[in-house]
Amino acid sequence: MNKKFAILFPGSGVQVKGMGKDIYNKFSAAKGIYDQAEEITPFDTKKISFSDYRGGLEKIESFQTVSVVFDLAIFKTLESNGLTPTVVSGLSLGQFAGIYASKMLNLKDSLDLVMFFSKSIAPILDRSKGRIYITRKVPLELLKKLLQASNGKASLISENSTTSMVYGGDAQISEQIKNKLNNLGYAEIIEIPNIPPVHTKMANSLANGMSNYLDTLNWHNNQIPLISDTDAIFINKNNVKQAILKQLLSGTHFINSIKKILSMGITNLVCIGPGDTIPTFVKDIADNLGFAINLYNIANSDDLLQVITDLTSK
Repeated sequence: MNKKFAILFPGSGVQVKGMGKDIYNKFSAAKGIYDQAEEITPFDTKKISFSDYRGGLEKIESFQTVSVVFDLAIFKTLESNGLTPTVVSGLSLGQFAGIYASKMLNLKDSLDLVMFFSKSIAPILDRSKGRIYITRKVPLELLKKLLQASNGKASLISENSTTSMVYGGDAQISEQIKNKLNNLGYAEIIEIPNIPPVHTKMANSLANGMSNYLDTLNWHNNQIPLISDTDAIFINKNNVKQAILKQLLSGTHFINSIKKILSMGITNLVCIGPGDTIPTFVKDIADNLGFAINLYNIANSDDLLQVITDLTSK
């Protein structure tokens, strides 16, 4: 009997040149996802993912979709090896991967949704108007106090863990908050490039277009539970539209998603994506709550084989 486990999909900005290439070459299920994606997307998904073709990993219109394809290739490989997660969740962009994994949309609709989302938010990717910053070791209450003083011009974008938050909004106000934090001795305030200030009021103008687009998709009852990254509720066919719109316009709280998963007695947590961003958040949350977990991160074929071996062993 396979072990209970959760899959956690990453947000934007984790893409790296070469991601997915070895998985594509070694696993037929992953190859199938990439080959199908190639037929769905208007750009060369494999070339962008494997070799950063024409700088595609820096262009929001393509790198978000390519990142989700990588996530789904790994998910499909796990599934083809008899590993069905007990629950899935994702941070920001990762929720779109979660929607596919939960079976609410087929592959074409899932990737079309990501591409529509990326195209919609591209116009607010203007550093002179809006910026976002990730913080380390800044007390949440202090950050909230500074954001409240901005009168809604900047807001909390993501509560990643107990030690990491993302905020943003109006470019000038967001930079002023960074400078105030620096003056208070908090040095680890880093601007995140190539990602617009979604999850803030700056995305309000996008809501109607997204709402109308969501109505055109063919939604199905989910077969795997999906936990929202805004309020940790279970997302289903009936509330998925509201969940997506809420995520677009308000901050995410990944920390609450992890708390929910741990409260379900699930201690095998499988993070997907290059780098260690999501595993770092998860470990911080679990340690803070006193949970002992088995934490995995799948970034390449060796990681994938290890997870398959561990989760199928008795």
